This record gives sequence, structure tokens and C-alpha cells, in this order.
Amino acid sequence: MLGRTDPPVRPNIIILVADDRGCGDVSYHSDQILTPNIDTLSDNSILLNNYYTSPVNGIWVSIGTSLPRPTGALGYWSGSGDHYEHTALEDKRFWGLDFRNNMDLITNPTGIYSTHYFTDRSTVHASLSYDRLQAPQKSIGQIVRALNDRQILTNSIVVFVSDNGGAVNGFRGNAASNWPLRGVKATLWEGGIRVPAFIWSPLLNKTGYVYQALIHVSDVMPIILETIGDHVLEIAIKTKTPIYGQSQWKTLSYDRPSPRSELVHNVDPIAGDQPKQVSHRDLKQWIQHVIPCYMTTLEVVGGIGTTHHYERGTGFSEGQTEPPVRPNIIILVADDLGWGDVGYHSDQMLTPNIDTLAANGILLNNYYTSPVCSPSRGALLTSVHPIHSGLQNYVILTASPWGMPLDIKTLPQYLKSYDYSTHAIGKWHLGFYRHEFTPTYRGFDSHVGYWSGSGDYYDHTALEDRHFWGLDFRHNMDLITNATGIYSTNYFTDRCLQVISDHNTSQPLFLYVAYQAVHGANNYARLQAPQKYIDMFTHIKSMDRRIFAAMAYAMDESIGQVVRALNDRQMLANSIVVFVSDNGGPASGFTGNAASNWPLRGVKATLWEGGIRVPAFIWSPLLNKTGYVSQALIHVSDVMPTILEAIGAHDLENRSQNKTTKTPIYGQSQWKTLSYDRPSPRSELVHNVDPIWNVSAIRSGDWKLIQGLVFPDWSEWYPPFGGVPDLDNDGTYHSNFQSLRNLHRFSCLSYQVLKDMDRHPDYDILRDGILDCGVKPVNASTNCRPDIDLCLYDVKADPCEYHNVADKYPEVVKELWHKLLAINQTAVTPGTKPSDSTCDPVLHDYAWSCWRDD
Repeated sequence: MLGRTDPPVRPNIIILVADDRGCGDVSYHSDQILTPNIDTLSDNSILLNNYYTSPVNGIWVSIGTSLPRPTGALGYWSGSGDHYEHTALEDKRFWGLDFRNNMDLITNPTGIYSTHYFTDRSTVHASLSYDRLQAPQKSIGQIVRALNDRQILTNSIVVFVSDNGGAVNGFRGNAASNWPLRGVKATLWEGGIRVPAFIWSPLLNKTGYVYQALIHVSDVMPIILETIGDHVLEIAIKTKTPIYGQSQWKTLSYDRPSPRSELVHNVDPIAGDQPKQVSHRDLKQWIQHVIPCYMTTLEVVGGIGTTHHYERGTGFSEGQTEPPVRPNIIILVADDLGWGDVGYHSDQMLTPNIDTLAANGILLNNYYTSPVCSPSRGALLTSVHPIHSGLQNYVILTASPWGMPLDIKTLPQYLKSYDYSTHAIGKWHLGFYRHEFTPTYRGFDSHVGYWSGSGDYYDHTALEDRHFWGLDFRHNMDLITNATGIYSTNYFTDRCLQVISDHNTSQPLFLYVAYQAVHGANNYARLQAPQKYIDMFTHIKSMDRRIFAAMAYAMDESIGQVVRALNDRQMLANSIVVFVSDNGGPASGFTGNAASNWPLRGVKATLWEGGIRVPAFIWSPLLNKTGYVSQALIHVSDVMPTILEAIGAHDLENRSQNKTTKTPIYGQSQWKTLSYDRPSPRSELVHNVDPIWNVSAIRSGDWKLIQGLVFPDWSEWYPPFGGVPDLDNDGTYHSNFQSLRNLHRFSCLSYQVLKDMDRHPDYDILRDGILDCGVKPVNASTNCRPDIDLCLYDVKADPCEYHNVADKYPEVVKELWHKLLAINQTAVTPGTKPSDSTCDPVLHDYAWSCWRDD
């Protein structure tokens, strides 16, 4: 893909293995032992309370099977030795130095305590028989500090385990403790195999709890490999050696049930009686597959269960029994909501639920969309750029006989493969002249809403071209005829609540809510809202802007009700909520509306920033890091790949939609980008190339090249209608409005729900999303005429497009123009069709219908 950069650095992996440390040898299990660093990390991590290992220290066979030889290794090859002189004594006869740097002997550390040499382990193993107990200094804290000093701790995963139970009560001369568990090291009693362990990482979604699920030492490697996004365990195919471990990364990160309900502690044909202690439901079948211990490889073992294949970046595996429910996906789309139409960007608007979720989620401050409805919705639901779907020229008019191509697969169609229940509510606007273009034939189980681009909020009729008029309100394919007088936002809210209430929570939910708000209604009454909301905004001078604010508030209140309903069904904690606007706002009376993109330039339908840069956020407890403003470059087409990666799906890895049509996927997953606050995988995006209206724009890095104008008279900067009262000397208006905004934020439904979840939105971070445009020069309106010549802007330094620098950087202009020309060579012909008079609702019982089904 154009603009792709190197992937972010994979996490650092720190595995700390204590030797012979028993259950009672950590201070959180003891009134004698002091292990402050272990206690501190475990208290801030996940304590693995059912972690089992082997009875003796063959841990690296379990953890590191078939891993390549490390590029650097320092230590000893044997099982034990002197902590100071580094010699090993075997069978009281064989004695010698055992201290190596890779293959080279280390001959100069005599007298240096081994723990000081080993920053990757905390050792309590017995020393040689003539000098038993040499208390080690603890180095784990030093390792953590060193990682932090190098600024790599925040991208690290620290695993601490003991290799086996303790050698207690003088067993082999040691003084460990497995209290209160039974037995010692080398036995299959719990004291020999159940040991202290924890995992610590900022990359874990949930920490600070004790995990009771069953975990085996062999699970460590699959966990690590999943976290770094690698394919796991192909060695099982090559060598026929079965992989016993299972990844527990999502199990731990989201506090879900363990994928394993049983484990084999050991089957030792030499120590005869031990197989009796194996925990396995079908022990006899399992033993039949065990080969003599002198063999070096195993044939495929049939008695352990299913061999797991772990896919990249996900913990969901083939053959895993009863996997956790995949996350619920909630996509909320506002219609024509401009940059200045959310409370955190405005001194007029109140959107407390949007503000709250954005403050507790991730505010997407560089989110770009298409300039009008149909192409943006098509890109969101398919990840296909409009230039490759034929949607690059304007919208699908209600009377036009065409729609989004049927050979392009939609997000709900992908999600059906993963057992999702899929429901659409609200606006469609992707074609309906034949039934197969409508939502329930494009992957949705149900749809309640309208097929056209706009309509009346109360009688639910749509007027096209001031000529064709009819009812456009459907439940699936059936007309809804009894909703007259019910405000559409309220109707859609009730439908959302019904879907959530009726949902079977053993199945994941995809809820796509495309609000009518704040799009203008039919041209005889453009702005419509219940009076109770209008009366809330008397501080706004303009009546049009006041009604517009009321429309936005009603939508915001609906979002709060959806959030509460999800929480009431205990679904919210396993949900991903995405909020976006489909395009910029129709500002300052454009199409009779009263939106605001202030301080950005332009309006909806244009390629100025005001037409394509819009409010957006993502909220989820499944994100590693939240409560910040992301400046990562994100395109509307990235939503689908982001969602699919988040649920562990990999359908887009071949980067094409259809083997026959070769429709390319333009979107890129931003899940890890956002979850770990990393740079965006894209540095470039094509805003549009429209050969009919002869307009195009591209962003590459901080540069934006724009060519052509759609509406030459709508290229200015438009403050919101009504403005704000002139500032008093004491700033009374702003102080009063800030108090009003806080009152609504702290009383909204989303705030109450998050408070119950012990999540605390920090509204101050929203200030990081405010744009600084600097001083507007007097020639800002005249220094660029993109209908005459190409214009270039540094949109990072100049987000309001005041300064055309095309003359200053002609080489950049040339480079970006050639990119646009090359990209246009890949475009398909626009699908735009002229209106068809046979659509007239008069011919179809005064309703908009699939008029060409006949």
C-alpha cells in the first residue's frame, strides 16, 4: 500500500525463572520471606494462582521447545553449582567449572555472586553440598529499573515463574517452603508442581487481579508468540511433535475462562507409580500413545486433545473448546456532523455522552472520511476506497437505479462467518432500486430505518428533486406505516434497546446505528427537533443553530441509552464502540442546514478539511491504553480492518476483496496503533479522485495537494450560526457555559455507567484535540484557486488551510500530482446513473420501493 511504514517494534519479552522457589517462598504467601519487587509487580499485574509446572527443572523443554539458539547466552549448563566460584559437583565425584558466555568459559568471576551476574533470574537453588544456603540478593527490581531507564518497559511483557516446587525441609539440603501444599520438588503432589507466577505488562487490558484459571508451563510460549503477533507452533506439523501449550493471552488480558480444563502433570514409565497421579480423563488412552523415554521425538499424540493452530494476533484457535465470546461491535454514525458540532470543540453545543466516551476512550483527531454520504458509508462497510467501488462521484440519488456493487463484501458479511448477530438501524443510502442492494441482502439480519439519503424526522417521507415524494421507513422489506409523529431518533433508540434486550449474549453482536441526525430533512422543513431539546439552547442566538443543537443533543442522549442498555445486559465490558460522522457539516446555511466545521475551511461535499476531517472516537475496555487524543492518520476505510483484527479475524490479509474482480482493500488496521498509542501504519491517503466533477486531493505525510472545486462559493471559513455573546470583561458567558457543560457531562448516562465500571473520564484530555490555526492572513481566500492551479498545504502546521505553499515547494506538488495520476489509473468508472422516473412513489402506493424488481 502507498504510504505504508515499518511496523511498530514488537514487545520486549522478559522471562524471569526462579529455581526451586516454592509456594511459600514469596512474601505474599509467607510471614518470613521478603520479596518486595516480586510482590510489587504481582500486585500490579496478574497473579497466576493456578500455574502448574513440571516437578523438576525441565522448564525450557516446556517453554522453549524448538526455539532457535539464543544469540547471546551467559550462565551454566548443568542443573546446579556454587553461587560464588561457579563450579558444579555431580554425584560427589565429578567436579569442575561450569560458567559460560555462549561457548566460552568465564574464568574470572570467582567470588562474584551469581545473581549479580544473572539479571534474568532470581535464584534460590541449593548450592554445592559443602556450603548449602547462600542467600541471594534480588535483581528483579534492578532489571525493571533498567528497562524503564531505557524507555522500553512500557512495551515489555514480564513473566515470572518458578521452574518447580521447593526442595523443602532439608530435601537435598535446601530450606524452601511449599506450605501449606503437600510434597516437595520432584513429586507430583501439589507442592512439587504448583508454584508462584505472575505476568506483568502495560499491554495487558486488565491487571491487578488474581487469576484462578488453569495454566500450564507449556502455555508460556504460545502466550508470548501471540502477543508479538506471530504464527505459532508450525513445528508440530514439521516434526510431528505435538504442541501441548495453549495461548492464554486474551484469557489473562480480558479475565476470561481458561481454554484448558485439564492438564497432564506427567507420565513417567520409569518411576512406575507416578502415572497414577496424572490428571486426565482418559489416562489409559493417553498412556498408550506415550513412547519409551529414550526416544527423542514423539508421534502425534491423540489422547491430549486437539492440536491448536494459533492465528496471528488472536487467541481464538481452531479446535479450541468453548472459546470466549468475541467482542460486541457497536458502530454509531452521525450524519453531517461537523468538526465544531461536538461539545468538546464548541462553546455552543452540548454532547455530554459523546464527550464522556471520547474522554474515556481514544479521540481520533486525524480521522478522515469522504466528503458526502454514500462513498463514506460504502468505505466504512467494505474497506474499499470509493475510487474502486464506483462511489467517487457524489451520492446515490434516491431516484437513481444503481447501488454499491454486489460483488464487494461488507463488514456484516465478514462478521457472519464469526457467528455475529448483525443489525442495522437508521440510514442506508447505498442503493435500493433492486431488493438485493438493501441491508438484509448485504449481511444484516435485520434493518429498521430508511433506504434514501434524507427525509422528514416525523412523517418519515423522502422528497427527491422537489418532485418524487413518498414514505421511506422499513423494517427489513416491510413498510412501517404506524410511526407518523414519532421523532426518528427516538424510534431508532427504541429499536436499539429492543435489539440489545433480545440479544442472545452467548453470541457476539454487531449493531450498526446510522442516525438521521443531524442531516437536514425535506426542504420544506430542514431542521427538526422536539421542543424540549430546543428549549435547552436559549444561549444560542440563531434559531436554526438552536434547533440543530437540539437535534445533536437528542442523538447524544440516544447514545447514552445504548451504552446503558449494553451495560445492563453485561455486554459493555466486552464491546468496542466506534463513533464517526459520515462527512463534514453543511455549514452556514449550505443545503439549508446550520452545522459548523469551525475553524476548518469549507463545507460538506468539498475536499477542504471542513468537508472531510470529522469528529470520531473509539471506546472499549479491550483497548490497552485509553484516555488520550490520537494524532494517528486514519481513514474511514480503516474501520473495517481495525474491527476485524480486534475480533481475531484475518480475512483481509490477501488485500483483495474478490478473486475474480480483484477489488483492492484500501483500509489498514489501526487496532494496535490505537491500543498501544503507536504511529499510524499509513502516512498517506487519497481523499478522492472524481473525474466527473474534476476534483481530487491527496495527503502524504503533512502535505495536502488539492485540485479543483465542487462549489466555488463554499470555500471559506464559517463560524457557527449565532456565534457566542460578546465576552464580558469577566468572561461570564464562557464561565457559565463551562458550568452548564460540566453539569450535563457529570449527569449523563454514559458517565454514570463508566463510574459503575470504575472508569473515570478525564475531560481535560479533550483539550489536546483543539486545533491551533494561528493568525488568518488577509490573502487566505485568494492565495489558492484549485480550479485554476494546484494548491499545497502543510495541514499539520496549517490545519485551516490558510497558506498555499505550492510556489514554495514545486517538487512536492509535482510528486503528489504524479501520485494522483497513477492512482487514478487504478480507478473504476463512476457508477453514477441519471434519475429514473419509474421510481416515482406515486406508482408504488406512495412509497419508495425496489422499483426495478419487476
